[in-house]
Amino acid sequence: MFFANALSHLLSLYRISSFFPQVLLLTRDNRKAVRLASIRVIHRLFTEAADEYLTLLPECLPFLSELMEDSSRDVVAAASEAIKFIEELSGEKLDTYLQ
Repeated sequence: MFFANALSHLLSLYRISSFFPQVLLLTRDNRKAVRLASIRVIHRLFTEAADEYLTLLPECLPFLSELMEDSSRDVVAAASEAIKFIEELSGEKLDTYLQ
């Protein structure tokens, strides 16, 4: 049973990490709706995968930082919400990494 759970965990993380770079790149799209959708997907992935997803956090930080400076208040609000959730999940403030 342990082996099956471990394998399932690895496959899940592999699936997430294989498409995650494309989701991150969408945060730089010119269209507000696409940027907003991408941050919502990122937030959802952290919500669903929880601790497993924290391994991808370093890759995500530059994109979150950019989203916090977005021209759209909606995008900034969604990014702030996602960051707050990630901080609660990780137990660490991300302010110093988002500058």
